[in-house]
Amino acid sequence: MRGFVLPYLGLEGHEILMQAEHSTDKFDDFFQGFARAAPF
Repeated sequence: MRGFVLPYLGLEGHEILMQAEHSTDKFDDFFQGFARAAPF
């Protein structure tokens, strides 16, 4: 998902994502349950 999302984020969005990722060691588990990606 990261590779798909990053190109669409601006600098501020990228910084926010990095802060969220580093805020907890459970971010991957959270994001896996939160984000649902479907093929286009």
